[in-house]
Amino acid sequence: TSCRKVLTSFRLREPWEAVLLRYDASTAKRLKLVEPYVAYGIPTRDLVSDLVTRRGYGIEVEAEAGADGTITLGKSPVPKRVALKDNVVVEKALGDPHGIICVEDLVHQLHSCGGAFAPCSKFLWPFRLAAPRSKYQRDTLKHLEKRADYGDMGGAIVDFAKNML
Repeated sequence: TSCRKVLTSFRLREPWEAVLLRYDASTAKRLKLVEPYVAYGIPTRDLVSDLVTRRGYGIEVEAEAGADGTITLGKSPVPKRVALKDNVVVEKALGDPHGIICVEDLVHQLHSCGGAFAPCSKFLWPFRLAAPRSKYQRDTLKHLEKRADYGDMGGAIVDFAKNML
């Protein structure tokens, strides 16, 4: 159950999901617990840009308007999954408090782990990736596969993730 809690804290709830995390001592400790179940490494700026532009969705929480015109968030506002097709979504969510007005600013903050990394990564919905191969290939070629596609992959995470975009 501790592995499931760690995966949930990383916002990884489904297979083939990806998130961007800041690598520090506490993250490294938690990654060691779930290492057989995840693949991680250092992404390039191109990979972060591809993830955000191709598979990027933002979280938009809609407020409820009352009868008197006041806006309240209610008990549990349901987050909406909004595609990052234009910069308006990014500017609306991150513009005023953090000065991020376009997708390129978002990519820069995520790649450089800037001061607004935490709100930017919380704004993004986990990236849904495609499975790297079909079930037939997994079952028939299982005995031929000797390398492990999990754990710390370092720079090889770029090729691994690009195959699933």
